[in-house]
Amino acid sequence: MYTKYKNVPTRYNGFIITRLVTRLFLHILSPDYETEPVTPAAVLNHEVSMMAKSSKEQMEQDEKKLLSELVKNSKENLERIAKQCGFSTQKAWRIIKQLETKGLIWGYTAVFDEEKLGLKHYMVLIKRNAKNVNQNIVDTIVSPKWDDLIKEMNITIETSCYTHGCYDWVIMFTAENLMQAKKFSQLLSKRYPGLIQETQILQTLKCIRKQYVLNPERTTLKKLV
Repeated sequence: MYTKYKNVPTRYNGFIITRLVTRLFLHILSPDYETEPVTPAAVLNHEVSMMAKSSKEQMEQDEKKLLSELVKNSKENLERIAKQCGFSTQKAWRIIKQLETKGLIWGYTAVFDEEKLGLKHYMVLIKRNAKNVNQNIVDTIVSPKWDDLIKEMNITIETSCYTHGCYDWVIMFTAENLMQAKKFSQLLSKRYPGLIQETQILQTLKCIRKQYVLNPERTTLKKLV
C-alpha cells in the first residue's frame, strides 16, 4: 500500500509514486542528475503543476474546437456538434455554458438577407481628428442608449469596431435607403462635435460570406461584376 496524496485525484496517485521511484533511482545511480533534493513533496508539486498546465491547455483546445463548430451554425443539434468535436453531448453542453459564463460567447443571432426585408446594408468609415477624447464621449459611444436613438430612424447597427489603419472606426448597419444612411452619418458628426474629421459611406451590393456563413445565393454576384 502507498500513501494517498491530499488534493490529488485517486487515479493519479499510482502515477506520482511511479515517477517518484524513477527519480529516486536515477538520483542514486547519478547524484548529479538533479541538483535539488528529491522528496515526495517536490515530485508531488512538480507533477500537480504539470497536470494543471496540461489540463488548462486541453481545455483551451476543446473550447476552440467547439467554437469552430458553433460559428458554422449555432442552431445545429447539440448532439451533432458534440460528435463533430469528438465530445459527449454533456461535455459539449458544459463547455458552451463555460464559454457563456466567461463572456467568450457574446450571444446568438440570425444571419439574413437584408434585401428580402426591404433594407440595404451600409458601412460608414470614420476618421477622427487629433483631439483628445474625454471619458464622457467614450461612455456615449459604448452606451446602449445609442440604439434607442437610432431606432427611430429605422437604423440597425450590425457591427461597430474601433480600427487601426486609414480610418479609426467602422460601423456596419442597415437602413431603408441611402438617404437614411446619410442622415445617420450626419447624426454621428452632430453627436460628437469637433471629434470626427471625415466620414465615408459604402453600400454593400452583395455579401459572399457574413459572420462566417456563406451566402446560399452568392452565385448571383455574377450579375454584378
